[in-house]
Amino acid sequence: MTASTAISARSIPHPRAWTAGIYDEGNRGWLFPLTGHPEAQKAYKKDAWNHLVIEARGPMIKTWLNGVPCADLIDTLEDEGFIALQVHAGKEGQIRWKNIDLTEYPDSPWSPGWDGKTLQGWNASGGGHWTVENGAIHGTSTTSEKAHGHLFSDATFADFAVRFKVKPSKGNSGLYFRAGEGGKSGVTGIQVDIDPKENTGGLYEIDGRGWLVRPKPEDLAKWLKPNAWNNVSVVAIGDRIVVHLNGQKTAEIRDEKIARAGKLALQLHAGQDVDVWIKDIEVLKLDSTR
Repeated sequence: MTASTAISARSIPHPRAWTAGIYDEGNRGWLFPLTGHPEAQKAYKKDAWNHLVIEARGPMIKTWLNGVPCADLIDTLEDEGFIALQVHAGKEGQIRWKNIDLTEYPDSPWSPGWDGKTLQGWNASGGGHWTVENGAIHGTSTTSEKAHGHLFSDATFADFAVRFKVKPSKGNSGLYFRAGEGGKSGVTGIQVDIDPKENTGGLYEIDGRGWLVRPKPEDLAKWLKPNAWNNVSVVAIGDRIVVHLNGQKTAEIRDEKIARAGKLALQLHAGQDVDVWIKDIEVLKLDSTR
């Protein structure tokens, strides 16, 4: 949903003071609690009318409580749905709402980033092999291959979101974004790592600073499905990068050194037996001024 909702509510909050935080009901739990945001936690007025604003623009969700910024979440799991008012079960409570206003913004639809049939719009370089099989891009390489292999998009992107399905069967691969062609590895920029064993969803800068962030092994053991289809998304807005694997956030950074525009590039790591499948690539252009 691409919309903004303004609502006035009156209730007695939980002592932790997370009003205007974001919770994923019946699924992942708290996505943006207000721990570490003292101004937001102090914004609630007990036994008085409170003004709550919720803005959802594609994967960008923000909230304000009585004019104070609260949640600032990037999440790509859901695109649309109902608006519902809730009273929590299990305890006595009372809440009132009034002055509910809804403003709908123009839709910014996801667009296919790949035609699903050919490699048109993408160009291979370096080692390894890229083919299209059963509606998916199939990348393979061997231990004897000395050059990284890349499949570059013709299109370039600045502020955007990309989501796709990936099946990592063997070896290391990845998705570069805002990438350039060249350098000693054949590509410049930052990649989202893809591996059936470790680091999937982490961020790595090639020929530069190396690992910027790596997910915890104990988290990946719960989230990653080796040799099966996984959902991966990347959102890049200015210097802010957020990565999700199967709906779970694996990385979020702000990096002033990152390029502000460039290509997408799928990668096959040199010197390894690599077997990876990618399909259902979709791209959403974003407006960083909002």
